[in-house]
Amino acid sequence: MQTLSLAPAFSAAALQRLQVYYGTADLNAMQAQARQILGIDQTESLPDPASRLHNFERFGARHFPQRPPDSDESDLNTYGPEPGMPVYDLLKAYALTDYGALMIQRVLAQPNEPPFVIKAVPDTAPKAWNNIIILPPDFPRSDARFAIGGQRVDPLAIIHHEFEHTRFGRFRHDENNLLEEENFAVREVENPVRILNGFEPRYTYTQLDPAGQAVVSFSILQPERRQPGAWTFDPADPRQLIPFERP
Repeated sequence: MQTLSLAPAFSAAALQRLQVYYGTADLNAMQAQARQILGIDQTESLPDPASRLHNFERFGARHFPQRPPDSDESDLNTYGPEPGMPVYDLLKAYALTDYGALMIQRVLAQPNEPPFVIKAVPDTAPKAWNNIIILPPDFPRSDARFAIGGQRVDPLAIIHHEFEHTRFGRFRHDENNLLEEENFAVREVENPVRILNGFEPRYTYTQLDPAGQAVVSFSILQPERRQPGAWTFDPADPRQLIPFERP
């Protein structure tokens, strides 16, 4: 099993935050914990590496709505990712990872009824619910950061996060517990991928309204402690929230 060499990627302050988050300073132990959470710790249960590209091609044919040759360019947001789009390459890379290959296999194993689709929609943020994932065609942008808090975005972790919001995720969807679902998606889905890819965990989540304004923020480690508006984590203690001020 290949693991990443993470030590050069993290400062001493970051390693202290990781100690708080994971309860260990051993980076290999963090990765092992992440693989267990993601259900990829038993290699014999994972899709064979040789089958992953073929599975992605089957997945794209079934779940990326195809654009007719004579379609109007203004109708692009009704179709799926296409070769040449950064998001297409990202989804292909996702399908070749252990966690992505397992998700793609899970989707392909189920009947496509009602249809599940992934669409490439310009000028939007990644989002998903039940039977659809919407992604911008130019995702990922280089060195993207979250608007609130400024932590770096891990594009592969975002893809896995969005799959959690579909009918293939583990959390039971309910309009009355959306914040609990977001906390689960970050803690149990996105953050394990982030540590495998050399990123610190996301320590906070901020819900935005349709205009992009912060509604409420909470700590991933203490989600019951919510604050209205934009808050980020205390660099000295990722359990604590401090007001976020844009630079």
